[in-house]
Amino acid sequence: MRALSRSSTNPSPRRRSASRYEFALVGMIIVVVLATSMGSGGEFWSSANLSSIMVDAALTTIPAIGMTFVILTGGIDVSVGAILGLSAAFTGMAFNHGFSPWSAALMGLLAGIVMGFINGVFITFVKVPPIITTLGFLSIWTAALYLVLGGNWITNIPSSYTSLMVTDKFLGIPLSMCLALLLVGISSWVLAYRPWGRHLYAIGNNPEAARVFGLPIRITVLTAYTLLGMFSALAGIVHLGLSPLVQATTGSGFELTVIAAVVVGGTNIVGGRGTIIGSLLGALFVEIINDAVILFHIQAFWQGVALGLMILTSVMVGGFYHRRQRM
Repeated sequence: MRALSRSSTNPSPRRRSASRYEFALVGMIIVVVLATSMGSGGEFWSSANLSSIMVDAALTTIPAIGMTFVILTGGIDVSVGAILGLSAAFTGMAFNHGFSPWSAALMGLLAGIVMGFINGVFITFVKVPPIITTLGFLSIWTAALYLVLGGNWITNIPSSYTSLMVTDKFLGIPLSMCLALLLVGISSWVLAYRPWGRHLYAIGNNPEAARVFGLPIRITVLTAYTLLGMFSALAGIVHLGLSPLVQATTGSGFELTVIAAVVVGGTNIVGGRGTIIGSLLGALFVEIINDAVILFHIQAFWQGVALGLMILTSVMVGGFYHRRQRM
């Protein structure tokens, strides 16, 4: 079992492969930043714009950490946008019922944990394929959001959320991005040095071998989906700071942004290969592209086109690159 764990933890060739991909992604980010800054007349480097990019990137990065865990096992979760919206609704409702901002945030986190846990139970114990499970719960959580809101908007969001997640900064970096970077650091350490992280790689690389070696597959996968639910709920709280209201469409389509960040960051869509640092870089790349669309006054629907092209291109390039590595 120890041999399997060591072999699935990013052995040296894989670490070098991941590092080369991440360096290439950094190079692409630099190229896009230079092109955008030159074409926008310096508006890109304004304090307000840079802060906006970092907050948006933090909003994407936090659930992208959990999505990386899930995709590493060979799974997928397309319900994260609905989990974000419903968790944000529970947070806003708790505040409106007299809870303190911190207690309300805890209620939202608990809601996200429960939803992620339910997804994981259906996938690991009921044996429903991940894409079918999460598509089903995407509809269920979205319908639940409509029921919870009852046709109304939640607007009485405490200003402390905006202050904490958007306005307040540490060394010029919004606290939401500081939180995302802290979670990236902890999660990267877990993947590299803890047995649970090694099990994720092992399950994604060869589920049958992981089963033969007696790895706790069900608990590992269930934990990954539960953590994704928690991180999605945390992103919902960040969203409340960025846009202090909850409506029936809150979080709609957000799952595509998260999956794009993870795939662009180099995580193999079929599992077994990827890093949290790559997902962070992917989130930055996606948000910088979205920012360029806005600065160049391009019609908003092209953001969706760009997102889809990034996913398709990343999957094709990643597949070609990984095939070359095996040759």
